[in-house]
Amino acid sequence: MILNEPRDILGEIPFLHKLYTQISFCYPVPSSTIYSNIISTLTAGLERLSTSFPWLAGQVVQLDNGDYRITPLEQTPRLTIKDLREDLSVPTWATLKEADFPMKMLDESVICPRSTLSDSTAKDAPVMLVQVNWLQGGMILSILAQHDTMDMTGQAHVISLLSKACRGDAFTEEEVTIGNPDRQAIIPLLDSSYTPGPELANQLILPNSAGTLTSDEPTDPISCTWSNFSFSPSSLSTLKSTATTSLSKNTPYITTDDALTAFIWQSILRARSSRLRSDSTIRFARAVDARRYLNVPDTYPGLLQNMTYHSYPLSDLLSMPLGEISAALRSAVDPKVSDIAFRTRALATYLSQPSSESKASVSMTARLNLSSDVTLSSWAKFECYGYDFEFGLGKPEAVRRPKFYPVEGLLYLLPKRGDGEIVASFCLRDEDLEKLKGDGEWCQFARYIG
Repeated sequence: MILNEPRDILGEIPFLHKLYTQISFCYPVPSSTIYSNIISTLTAGLERLSTSFPWLAGQVVQLDNGDYRITPLEQTPRLTIKDLREDLSVPTWATLKEADFPMKMLDESVICPRSTLSDSTAKDAPVMLVQVNWLQGGMILSILAQHDTMDMTGQAHVISLLSKACRGDAFTEEEVTIGNPDRQAIIPLLDSSYTPGPELANQLILPNSAGTLTSDEPTDPISCTWSNFSFSPSSLSTLKSTATTSLSKNTPYITTDDALTAFIWQSILRARSSRLRSDSTIRFARAVDARRYLNVPDTYPGLLQNMTYHSYPLSDLLSMPLGEISAALRSAVDPKVSDIAFRTRALATYLSQPSSESKASVSMTARLNLSSDVTLSSWAKFECYGYDFEFGLGKPEAVRRPKFYPVEGLLYLLPKRGDGEIVASFCLRDEDLEKLKGDGEWCQFARYIG
């Protein structure tokens, strides 16, 4: 059968087309004599992966009628190999390791085959791309997925399937069935009488609005920088314990992710507070995997992500106990009380309407202001430090998000390391970053990497 599949309904959000999520695995390589074995193992793994999941080797194209489909492109996801050992602008493995793999040394333009943000000049839009980068003493494996075909939960599962394929293990019948889904049937739509209500208020661009991630300060260009911060296992434990002591009886528990997210949000606003009005409304958007709310397998490889939204006056946010913020974050994702299922169905229903204007008005960050608000996506739960891809190099020493175009207020919690460390990637304007780095409370828990 010739590949000709629709995207997930949520993939109809226009900004997601040709938007790539990048993740890089860093390994030491003792000798160049094993390069050929690594490439042959990876190539064979990509072939096995594509045989069972052919859409991963495809591309997203726009048809004459305006619809988008996943169609054939190549036999496997495109593999690029770059030898950077003689490039003096590229750090050696020893330099990278000594610096703890800072974001500033891992530029997407060097170690990735495609930029993160939409590239209108690109001739094609592959679903998945892979690049191997040889360094003096090491290797960086970058794996990219187009965001209108899968979210990070889906991408992490696909990476686990690739690792399995590189080992030569057969896929189970369940893996093949779930991995080749009927994408349009995943989210049950609301009935035809549905009209948008407050459930979509945070995701519909207002008329005459610039839309996604606006700013109150359209004067001189703002200089922003991507940086990494490390949170040790002991710091994370202390943060969770501190937050737990101020929980109300209505919140039986919070996760480490909740406490860390609350701490980061509050700390960033302390750094920003001198340039914001105390009565400013501050918003926070947190990416959420919607699978469990819709009874979809957690191994579903497509796009099934939504957001939770939180807002407080700045003065309130700065004075709130850490546990109170953490509890609000937890409540928003608690399946017993969360509205994520309904909001996701409502969004999918709205996107399924034939009007192109409906799709064009949708953005997950429609009401956010980049000068004051924060968007966070947590990858901490993904077990990326367990993948060796049968390269003979052991487990990766670091898993990082490469540096890309600065987007103020965008944050990632990277996959948790085996010992429990979590690295956070931030994009902040330079003045805010310097204040954060000098914040005493922040420095008790976070170590600056760069």
